[in-house]
Amino acid sequence: MANYWLLRAGERGRLWAEWAERSPPVVTIGWDIGGPSEVDFSDKSAVKRRVSRAYESDEGATAGQLRYFVGGRTTHMSPGDFVVILGDAAVEAVAQVGELAYNPSGLSSASTHTYQRPIEFVVKSASAGGVALRSLPKRFGRDANGHGEASLYDLSQTIQEYHVTRGEFTDLLECLSSRDDVIVARDPDELLESPSEREFYVALSEPVNFLTAYRRNVWGVRNTDNLRGTWADLEEGDIIFFRSHGKGETDKDWGLIGYGVVGDYKATKSEYWWRDEHVNEDVVYEHVFGFKETFCLGDQHVIQNRPEHRKSAEQLTIECEAILQNMLPVEDAADHLGWVSFNDINMWGPSQSNGRKLLEKLHAHDRERERSLIESSPEIDLSKEDVLADLHFPDELASSIVEDVTAALDAGKHVIFTGPPGTGKTEIAQNVGQALVDTHDEITGSKISTATADWSTFDTVGGHMPSATGSGELEFRPGLVLRRFKRNDEQKNEVLVIDEINRADIDKALGQLFTVFSGQEVQLPFEQDDREVCVLPAEQYTGTRELASNEYVMPRSWRLLATMNTYDKTSLYEMSYAFMRRFAFIRIPVPALPEGESGDAIDELERLMHAYVETWDLEWDRREAMAVARVWRTTNTTIDDRSIGPAIVKDLYQHVSRHANDSLSAALTQAVISYVFPQLEGVPKREQIVRQLASVDEIDERLLQTAARDMLQVTLTESEPV
Repeated sequence: MANYWLLRAGERGRLWAEWAERSPPVVTIGWDIGGPSEVDFSDKSAVKRRVSRAYESDEGATAGQLRYFVGGRTTHMSPGDFVVILGDAAVEAVAQVGELAYNPSGLSSASTHTYQRPIEFVVKSASAGGVALRSLPKRFGRDANGHGEASLYDLSQTIQEYHVTRGEFTDLLECLSSRDDVIVARDPDELLESPSEREFYVALSEPVNFLTAYRRNVWGVRNTDNLRGTWADLEEGDIIFFRSHGKGETDKDWGLIGYGVVGDYKATKSEYWWRDEHVNEDVVYEHVFGFKETFCLGDQHVIQNRPEHRKSAEQLTIECEAILQNMLPVEDAADHLGWVSFNDINMWGPSQSNGRKLLEKLHAHDRERERSLIESSPEIDLSKEDVLADLHFPDELASSIVEDVTAALDAGKHVIFTGPPGTGKTEIAQNVGQALVDTHDEITGSKISTATADWSTFDTVGGHMPSATGSGELEFRPGLVLRRFKRNDEQKNEVLVIDEINRADIDKALGQLFTVFSGQEVQLPFEQDDREVCVLPAEQYTGTRELASNEYVMPRSWRLLATMNTYDKTSLYEMSYAFMRRFAFIRIPVPALPEGESGDAIDELERLMHAYVETWDLEWDRREAMAVARVWRTTNTTIDDRSIGPAIVKDLYQHVSRHANDSLSAALTQAVISYVFPQLEGVPKREQIVRQLASVDEIDERLLQTAARDMLQVTLTESEPV
């Protein structure tokens, strides 16, 4: 598809006569620095150096114009392009250009004009001095603001792109052809009668307005002459690029976030759709058109289906950040967009070849992001704050846990945290997952789920479900694990945290995924879009094309984090070796509690309890805290294979604190019944623990005995074998 250009025939049009008299006629440009066989015009720096050595001029601007005419820029003049030749404030001709030729002799009137292209006239002025710009309709010249829709006054250098749509260029040809002082060399209708191709536009706005565009699949323009005209010219299949700003206000914070393909819906409206219309009565986007499809470099699927003016500021921030992620910076698209200034919400059409290139660049940018999510293997470097936020561990133990987690993840292992209940395993797993998200752009989220005995591959891998369309047909729905790799046809890399993993028959639940864990592709016994669903490890991903809907890739940096109670450790050995060898097992122990009633032991117990209460951000009450500490110590030291962690102790302390009006004995005993007894169910030696708890000074023995008989089938007046 042809591009359109503005070209000046030398100062005040002095070269026009020689251009037109040549056989065939030509257009030329100066600043000779050597032919294409001598100079690599794609090397901008090399061209600038040659210009700088040869001429006293702005080598940057000169090099840019040379590369426009000769080649080397992303967009440059090519055979078949159209050029509007400008003389002294006049249009001399409109022509179609041919192949570049290098003529060392240049022109007789300009020896440095060695770069030449033959032209074939479309229309040509019949009078000396050309068609005066001031004689053309206002839409081609300057308006009150100094510009028009397709202004011919905007040429500020020798050559530049003419940013008009096909329709606007046709309008110019028809206007010139109708004049008596113009020779029509080729019929514009025949010249441009090829089937209409899509036009490309750029819509500029704030992120919140694009939320509405994605949610409703529409865009709107104000009721002004030029915007209404653009709206009227839109045809089905045209592309609207979405240009939005990020968190800052400088031009560098602007970028492209996606595009919409115009559909067949076009209307005027009176109701308010955009948030701007609700907060500013002077803003109304009256003329709207629909999209038959949209594309977003970020994640448009987080947008809630309700009007933006009814969403909280927090929700709007979440949604805006989601669609802005992976934005293509405007400087990376500059070669395709050209330079243009925008006012408010506006639209502007890049040339068709530029539009196609920009479309390709957006999808290439998206594939690069996809490749990064899949192939990257970032170095893991976690801190205590990352892993143990809001948890208290002695310094040496804290350092050991963080080092073990970091080393395991950096070695490519998945991690299972083991230990007694209440030690903070789940919190640590969640903290690690969120820390990976916060510190690595390649990790896009973290999801937690609790395993159950009913889990199967249907839950984790996926399976056939009735179609959401209500057609009665079955369609493949990805399960918990596959949704961490891809969702809504967008590549993801989300950490999965499985709490209580040994509640499930994990070999049965993960099934075919073991093959992928081993670095091999696996075909699932399901079809998606008439093709077998396959899951690939990152090692087998080529990255040379977009993934098909039936393909799921496990990213190289993807991690599965899980927790398992030590009390259920017999279940561990029901997991296969194939599963276990892919995990690092990191134990999260309970702290060592000082035994005995010596002054030193009591002081150490109080210091430990005080450190936990401070970490929990609770009010310190020594009497209540020490009573809870004695219960904790008794529970953990009576038998060897049963302990409770700080999380349960926190529940005990909070319960007692909230019942300050009750007697300490009643409050503490009820707390033990509520939070400790459930941990003793099924423990063979539970009677020993209950008997020792009953001996704690602050415990109501009668209340404890009644609860032990009902809940644990333990009668303190009788002995149970030990």
